[in-house]
Amino acid sequence: MNLERLGVTLACPPDLPIILTAASLSDLVLFLHLHCANLAKSNEVLQQVNPAGTNEQIAEVQAALAGMENGIGTTLAELLRVGQAQGLRLAAVGAAPRH
Repeated sequence: MNLERLGVTLACPPDLPIILTAASLSDLVLFLHLHCANLAKSNEVLQQVNPAGTNEQIAEVQAALAGMENGIGTTLAELLRVGQAQGLRLAAVGAAPRH
């Protein structure tokens, strides 16, 4: 997405690389992931309230939530794709999963 489409003007050349600390990038990835999960859960709840889509107002909200979830998910995937192309390596941290 182009920031200028949102009314934002960059003070530097748009092709100038932006450098983030690993902590900042991980916070951004986590935020985007949790935001997508919250939007999906909200849409699931609305689907239970309006399963057939007969309430047009709820259906409009559902469509908006799905659009936001898709847009943020696409942004997250692109962020990770570009990061990996630039050498970003991801690893799970913490206890091993229990089965």
